[in-house]
Amino acid sequence: MQFTIWITYDCNLKCSYCYEGNEKRSTKLSFENAEKILAFIQQKAQDCTDTISINLYGGEPLLNYDVFCFIVNTIKKWDNRHLAIFTTTNGTLLDDEKIEFLTGNLTELSLSIDGEKGTHDKCRKYKNGSGTFDDIIPFIPQLLSKSRNIVARLTVTPDNAENLANNIKFLYKQGFNKIVPVIDQYDPRWNHNYMKTLIEELKKVIDQLYVESKDILVGMIEEVGYRKSSLCLAGTKTMHFSPDGDIYPCAHVMGYLNLKIGDVINGIDSNKVREIQALNGIPIESCKGCSWIELCHGARCKLMNYAVSKCYDPPFSACMNERVLLEVHKYYRQNILDKV
Repeated sequence: MQFTIWITYDCNLKCSYCYEGNEKRSTKLSFENAEKILAFIQQKAQDCTDTISINLYGGEPLLNYDVFCFIVNTIKKWDNRHLAIFTTTNGTLLDDEKIEFLTGNLTELSLSIDGEKGTHDKCRKYKNGSGTFDDIIPFIPQLLSKSRNIVARLTVTPDNAENLANNIKFLYKQGFNKIVPVIDQYDPRWNHNYMKTLIEELKKVIDQLYVESKDILVGMIEEVGYRKSSLCLAGTKTMHFSPDGDIYPCAHVMGYLNLKIGDVINGIDSNKVREIQALNGIPIESCKGCSWIELCHGARCKLMNYAVSKCYDPPFSACMNERVLLEVHKYYRQNILDKV
């Protein structure tokens, strides 16, 4: 099961592509609500034999660091060896103490960094407009020296697509061996030309990095190989908890009151969960005949589609992303996997 606790909606940055918007609420999770959420999760997870993943999310989660530490320390006391704790940070609030705590207690830490300084600072800015690259780059050697479970997460937009290979190579040279590019599917500017650019850039990564190194994993190149045909399990196997204790099925519809599935006091609204699960059965006319539909996240993730375009059909960006993944993975298999 996957549980995500929103530590805060607040953020100290104003990234141009943030899907949560730039006028964020300052709401933070209280100790009281944190205890209620943890009790709810513990009760839900007690009979679970699979790994229990708990993601501490934001906003910028380190803005509410005391509650963050309280949650981690509480979870670590649970008698369950199948626990995994994750978080993503923009890195601007890191210091020696936080690095020690995060690397010593989390299963995996993702750092949001878009690559080289020019690319990163174009989008990832403080609220005063200044870039954040110079404030986070000094912490990377320290993070990587203490844990190998550090992930570089970069957001790919039409503005930086043509530099994707260089940005991935830059991050690899910094010491990251797990790099996860994520397409900004909320950007309406994606088109077929950008799709071709992404494919060519990722092929460069395969030719220039994968041929030489066996210790690199780039999400958009290898992701397809791990996919399994499945239905959306939002609300059944995944739950997101707001700072107020409300429960939503996934990150994309956080705050959509019409898709709220319960709260930690009254429990889960089973009728609402069934309503959301029924979306799995809605056919998508535009996807008929596509050979990729059984594994396609664009066809499966109807809540994300709804958040992007207010309908359940995949927007162009979702379809494009899937086609890029398929094309690149084919190239990866032919040029790397099949030659091993």
